[in-house]
Amino acid sequence: REWAWLSRTKAKDLAVAGLQRPQGSVGLKIVLETNMLSSLLIGLECSAPLKQDFFGRTHGPECASKEVSAFGNRKWRDYRRAGEDVPANLGGLRVSVNEQNLTQLR
Repeated sequence: REWAWLSRTKAKDLAVAGLQRPQGSVGLKIVLETNMLSSLLIGLECSAPLKQDFFGRTHGPECASKEVSAFGNRKWRDYRRAGEDVPANLGGLRVSVNEQNLTQLR
């Protein structure tokens, strides 16, 4: 394949596919807004200190990070290594909270 930048006029003359919006589509307006963002950090452990967890691992005094989270999933750092946008390498959890959920948490 060969690629080249074309002016809109040239692209129309060549009937380039995808140049026109599909019929019935809606335009997209992108707006940059500045908002206040707050967060709450809640820590979860797999087990009590020196006790075995459900995954057969022990929460020991060495303070070493385990390969899996308290939920049995891979740590965020593994997803970041693969190029994903994640909240934190260690200990982050992405959660959406609305006003009702926040009231319930309180």
